[in-house]
Amino acid sequence: MKLKIITLLIILVIGLSIFFSGCTDSVGPDNNTSTGQEPEISETDEPIKVAVSVVPQAEFVEKVGGDKVKTVVIIPPGADPHTYELSPKEVQEISKASMFVTVGVGMPFEEVWIDRFESMNSGTLVVNCSRGLELRELDEHSEENEIGNNEEHEELDPHIWTSPAN
Repeated sequence: MKLKIITLLIILVIGLSIFFSGCTDSVGPDNNTSTGQEPEISETDEPIKVAVSVVPQAEFVEKVGGDKVKTVVIIPPGADPHTYELSPKEVQEISKASMFVTVGVGMPFEEVWIDRFESMNSGTLVVNCSRGLELRELDEHSEENEIGNNEEHEELDPHIWTSPAN
């Protein structure tokens, strides 16, 4: 009988100590969780610079990041991603980006420049938007080569933002 009372008292003491430890105020200089307030952002906090390949990606990143991000579009509207060449000023601007968001498929521009961007800024986070998506194929087309043989080209559609499944 004494053993049951001692066990019950130990359980009661442990339970009460757990209960009361959860009731303590843990607000410190960097912790505003108990008041429900978000930490204040000082005026020196600048938005994260994010380089994106094309305008639709910029719109997506801006919707997700809000005023916490500033996007830099690498390929301007109307430019061909197959032939577009960056100016030295554009390269300098892009090298300041903390993140590079790529389409990840069907953009020869990205394949050429991704390693260069990473070497310019070793801390750059590269995000491949097509990773994990079921990519659609472009309409099949054949081209006659110089010898006269038909070659089939299977290409994946880089316009991942147009698919409702994505």
